[in-house]
This record gives sequence, structure tokens and C-alpha cells, in this order.
Amino acid sequence: MPTDATGVVRDAGFFIGMVNDLEPGGDVEAEPRRLGRGLFCFGQDLFGTQFAVRSGAQVVLFDPETAQVEALGASLQDWASWLLEDPDVRGAAGFARAFQDAEGPLQPDQRLVPLQPFVGGGDYGFENLSVKDAAVAMRIRGPVAQQLRDLPVGSTIRLRP
Repeated sequence: MPTDATGVVRDAGFFIGMVNDLEPGGDVEAEPRRLGRGLFCFGQDLFGTQFAVRSGAQVVLFDPETAQVEALGASLQDWASWLLEDPDVRGAAGFARAFQDAEGPLQPDQRLVPLQPFVGGGDYGFENLSVKDAAVAMRIRGPVAQQLRDLPVGSTIRLRP
């Protein structure tokens, strides 16, 4: 499998590695690395939502904007079943086709990043989405997740650059 300059394995758009094992200056900024401590990320969807194994015992979804973790099952088979129950929604398959038909093909390492974060009311309209390298997308969203961590629902936020 091909690796990038930091030794992170990349293939067909998948990021593979322990979130907390990446070194500063690597593909993932410090914020998501700390917020995702103990997650072994094995893939991500079109929007950069990470699929990961936590503590070797649970497959989870890791939201890059909020750092919230949602349990999906105890095995990769559970994850695959979850994904295949609704691939257009859970894998963004239909959205990916529609976006690429309208805007042109995406490279395997590209993700769609909202200009106004989804967590802040941003929508999934093409005009709110920007094509970014997957690593850049995490660098953009890590600070957002860091600032949102532990805020009560309904809090007013002002994102820092």
C-alpha cells in the first residue's frame, strides 16, 4: 500500500492509522489527534467522517466537526452491515455521484468540506461545499471540534481562525 511522507498508509481514499500515533506536522493536526485518542481509523466518507476501531473492540463513527463518537458495532462485519443498510445516506454514494456529475470527478484523497460547518447550520448544497485534500480537511475541522468540545447544546459560538 502506498504511504505518504509521514509513513501514513493511503489507498483509494482511505486513511489508515492510529489517530494518537501520528506525529505533529503529519497528516492530522494535534486537535483531532487528541480528541480521537485511541481510535484506529480505517476509512472515511465523502465528507471526512472517520470510520474507526476503538480499543480494538468496537467499530465507531468519529465526527470531524464535533469529535463525537457513535458506536456502530463490535466488528467490521457489523460496520459493513450498517453501511450497506443505506449506502446512499451512510456512505454518501448517491450524493457523491450527483456531486461528481455536476462538478467533475473527485480524486480518491479528496473530501467535501462545508464552508459553513454542518454543526453550525451549514447545508449539503453544492454551493456550501469545497473540495479539499482529506488531510487538509482534517486540519480545517480539528480546530472547530476543539472549540466545540464540551459546549452545552444551544451555545453561541464564534470560530477562531
